[in-house]
Amino acid sequence: MEKKITHYNLDFFFESGDILRIAPHDRFDRLFGPVLLAPGVIVPPGDYRGQSYLIQYRLDPSRPIGGQIRFSPQRGFFGGSKRTFMIEPQWKPTPSLILDLAYDLNKIEVPQGKFTSHIVNTTLHYSLSTKLITTVNFGYNNTAQIKSLNIRLNYIYRPGDDIFFVFREVKNQLDPTLNNRAILLKFTRSFDF
Repeated sequence: MEKKITHYNLDFFFESGDILRIAPHDRFDRLFGPVLLAPGVIVPPGDYRGQSYLIQYRLDPSRPIGGQIRFSPQRGFFGGSKRTFMIEPQWKPTPSLILDLAYDLNKIEVPQGKFTSHIVNTTLHYSLSTKLITTVNFGYNNTAQIKSLNIRLNYIYRPGDDIFFVFREVKNQLDPTLNNRAILLKFTRSFDF
């Protein structure tokens, strides 16, 4: 067995449409080789057990301002600890425009070292019409030192069939050989038999 997670969810559903979740987890991870968590922080192979607790509050997604907030402390994270705080606000000023923001903060302490990671994702969705949808996504990870940009134009030429024009760029400051830039054209076509 490589990984096992046992969790129990206790959900509270409110008349407003909001949801509160409290969930304890038991974790088991088996590493067959060393794992790089961050520059200079390498976890050796072995078996690791731990417990984490999730507290999450999610706003009703039908509101113009929604999203969720989450906190999760974890004991036994590869022999140490991890505390995660995440906030994901969403703003819908019009039915055709949605702005998503995600910020993920992780404070990690293991016997091999400690570090703090910040992961940011921003996505803008705009529907020019019911057939033409655009999405722009920007991502940043300070630990891996990666920045990414994704621009997608989706044309629905018939229900269930799409043409996608995608521009993607990834910059990796730790390993510039992993830098990537691509322009892609994808399409889907369904057939009736």
